[in-house]
Amino acid sequence: EGSGVMELQLYPVGQDMDESEPLHVVHTQKRADLAQLLEVASEVAGEKILSLVDRHGVPVAQGDLLPSKVYPLREKEFFFFPASKLHKKEDVFLPCENRNVSMEVLAVSPKVFLIDNFLSADECEAIITWAGDKMG
Repeated sequence: EGSGVMELQLYPVGQDMDESEPLHVVHTQKRADLAQLLEVASEVAGEKILSLVDRHGVPVAQGDLLPSKVYPLREKEFFFFPASKLHKKEDVFLPCENRNVSMEVLAVSPKVFLIDNFLSADECEAIITWAGDKMG
């Protein structure tokens, strides 16, 4: 463990890491800091990489905690859960809420997902109230 070189596999956003080949492979120091990893990933990808996220969409915070497979995110790009297998269910991180939700693939094309606990009871009630005012 400790020091040495590791292989970092970069996958296109929205593609299943278990079902596809990486878009790019980067060889880097195991304990490289995140800024160095982003710079190397940007060079290999040929475009500016702003962040790295794991298979659940959780942002990578430190180079030494880096998983071997990541999604590189470019400017204005967001993580998108891969929808390659029907009924595949995974926890997905919602950065704006700073929480995980359980997400299941109901259809691949068009992409349809079931997201448990996506809205709170109060948020649901607010939507129903707002829609009811518009239905009259």
